[in-house]
Amino acid sequence: MTSTPADSADVSVINSSQLRCKGIATGDGRLGVEWLGHNLPERWPQLSMQRVYLRARNTGARTWRMQEGADGGVIGLEVSAKDETRFFPAPHDVSPGSEVIFSFPFIVPFVSLGPQGELDLCITLVERTGTSRQPTGAPPLVLRMKTGPAENNVTADAALFAGLACSAFYLPSGGVLRGQDGRPFPLFARKASGCRVSDLEGNQWIDYVMGWGSALLGYARPEISDAVRAELDSGAVLGLPNFLELEVAQLLGDLVPCAEMTLFGKNGSDVCTAAVRMARVHTGRPSILFSGYSGWQEPFAQVFEPALEQPGYPQTAFRFPTNDLAQARALFERHAGQIAGVIIEPAAQVEGVDGPVREADPAFLNGLAELCRQHGALLIFDEIMTGFRYPGGSVQKATGVLPDLACFGKALTSSMPLSVLVGRREIMRSVGRIFYHPTYRGEAYSFAAAAAALRIYQSQDVPGQIGEFGTRLMTSINELSRRIGMDGEMIGLPFRMVYRFNEPDQPRRTLMRTLLQQELLKHGVLAFRGFMLPSTAHGEQELHETLAAFEAAFRRVQEVSAGDCFERHLEIPPIV
Repeated sequence: MTSTPADSADVSVINSSQLRCKGIATGDGRLGVEWLGHNLPERWPQLSMQRVYLRARNTGARTWRMQEGADGGVIGLEVSAKDETRFFPAPHDVSPGSEVIFSFPFIVPFVSLGPQGELDLCITLVERTGTSRQPTGAPPLVLRMKTGPAENNVTADAALFAGLACSAFYLPSGGVLRGQDGRPFPLFARKASGCRVSDLEGNQWIDYVMGWGSALLGYARPEISDAVRAELDSGAVLGLPNFLELEVAQLLGDLVPCAEMTLFGKNGSDVCTAAVRMARVHTGRPSILFSGYSGWQEPFAQVFEPALEQPGYPQTAFRFPTNDLAQARALFERHAGQIAGVIIEPAAQVEGVDGPVREADPAFLNGLAELCRQHGALLIFDEIMTGFRYPGGSVQKATGVLPDLACFGKALTSSMPLSVLVGRREIMRSVGRIFYHPTYRGEAYSFAAAAAALRIYQSQDVPGQIGEFGTRLMTSINELSRRIGMDGEMIGLPFRMVYRFNEPDQPRRTLMRTLLQQELLKHGVLAFRGFMLPSTAHGEQELHETLAAFEAAFRRVQEVSAGDCFERHLEIPPIV
């Protein structure tokens, strides 16, 4: 990795003789590395976030393990700059002779600018076992780079203080302020209107995240804004129920087939948790089967996050694949007499960053309903995403399969925080026994927004509008992909889609996916890990601009793929 124009005219290597290391013998085998390429820009502004990509080849006789095993510890990079040292494990096992691309975040520290303004970045291949560090014998790579003054704008200032907040927010660029070509990445939003979101400097992106799917009618839709504005003097959260709650309940009863009674919350996890508790109280059983993502609360949290497992406590939530009736039946048999209910996303589950995103399968849903009846369990539809998007407004209405309970949210208000559990009256009457007392459940502004949104859903075919635009978007992108010769396709449903590359090598597919999202961001299109959620605010102009962005992004992916040098062109975190 010598200092060539392809790398950077301002990045120099201190120990060029160490770039092609054969390694030296250690007690447990040979560990060697050859450094092949990187993405270091010509100059890094101080205090800025950068995403480093570094390609290397395993020239030793041992596999680099990403986890400790019988043959040794974790192999990774120890990265040192100024007074800070961090360790980054290999992203996957790397066999002898194979290449790997490491990626890690790096905040450029403050150094004296002086006449040189230089910073040394030392990268060493090390082995870690437990908390101990063991040298591998492979000489380090030391890079010297120039730094410049910190950026002076509102977004850069906000980025410095972002560490004061919990990091549980979405930064599509991983905190990188702008690309090496100078184009900005979206970090913090100032406002949004229709389907466009603006950052603190006024840069705009066509948004396909759309408030995590809540802004189905577009941001700041006049009918919604006017309804909220009319309630600003109401006091918002009162000790008595607001009449708007009854109005929304009545509208839901007209729109949702199984809605005999309602229970409101503030987000989808609230009502999915309430549904689980209601199933347990109604049946007197402890366990739940689930398929899909039904929130971050219990009992699902321990399944998705092993760190939350509680040793000694029995597992009460069991996951099965979508549309797999045999697996659901096997779980019922394995836990006979213990299953209180089954909660499922009946359509549009996200099964991975490459999809699939499936249609509802009426035969499977009917079979699951019958299975629940046979075992005395409740069937719960999680329609947080499909509600008011799916043809007919819900999966239950489109398929005729009625669940005992159903959860709705997101598009319920078109951007305000409100969710609802609906279901059969005899089950919902158990609400007093599920210990459910959220303070902000009755907040008036969100009920005003919900009433306005539901009236729009009553009078307009919103799923039809979304379906028409989404189908045109998917079809046009796939036609473009074929014309250019890109080996991939846009898959999913018109209201939830993702572009999937057909590349069989998973690490390479990750690099292609990441580069595609990076280039879409640079050309003004914002998605979530590649997933796109159209709204009624997306129109002809947005379709035209989105296709132009995809064409530019596709051509960039083709160009970089042909050269096989992804590490020099990636600037955002890997999308895995």
